[in-house]
Amino acid sequence: KNVAQLQDTASKYPELATWISKEDLHDNVGIDCLGGLKLSNGCQVIHVPTYLEGLLEEIKSKARQLTTGSSVKWEVIKPNDHQALSQKLKKYDSVI
Repeated sequence: KNVAQLQDTASKYPELATWISKEDLHDNVGIDCLGGLKLSNGCQVIHVPTYLEGLLEEIKSKARQLTTGSSVKWEVIKPNDHQALSQKLKKYDSVI
């Protein structure tokens, strides 16, 4: 699903994005993956709110797909509670 979405992005916005095939990435970088999207022309993220909404929906979808024995704990932290947020995130190397 993600490969098709990224390929679609490259075809819709060729001035901002180029699809790189899995073969090209393997041959040139030594990475085994499904392919990649190279962003150019100063583009880093096309539309941040849409990206984050999509990311949240994907996370929710993955959480619903967990097996019965697993559990997911959702916690709501108020956007302006920087101390609580910092406390929750300090154990991670990076956060999206």
